[in-house]
Amino acid sequence: MPVEFTYKKTKEGYLAPNIQTSNNPEDDRPIGKYGRMALTYLQETNPILFMELQMNGTLHEKMHKMDDMIKEKILNLQEQLLLENPVPTTEDILEKTRHLNQIHLQAEEIVLNEVLYQTQTN
Repeated sequence: MPVEFTYKKTKEGYLAPNIQTSNNPEDDRPIGKYGRMALTYLQETNPILFMELQMNGTLHEKMHKMDDMIKEKILNLQEQLLLENPVPTTEDILEKTRHLNQIHLQAEEIVLNEVLYQTQTN
């Protein structure tokens, strides 16, 4: 028996198939930066798990959770790094901004290496 697809009309006038990537209709919000990174990493390193999550409709939910978890860990690590290496007391706003950006990038790199690239998404 052939599978029946339903279609919706796009802004450009094309018919696009209605493909459900989440079982939760409220999960329509865009996936954040780290969720997209996790999605790409999962697609490249574990395509079978990627397909399973996509087929059972939990892919978006997992990527939203991963995005939220990584953001939280980065913020916590930034706070710890700022305690160890506080913002310089100078009038130069560029120096302060450079320092804060460096702390953010350092925290981001550590968290991505520990969370995203070392563990598989379950």
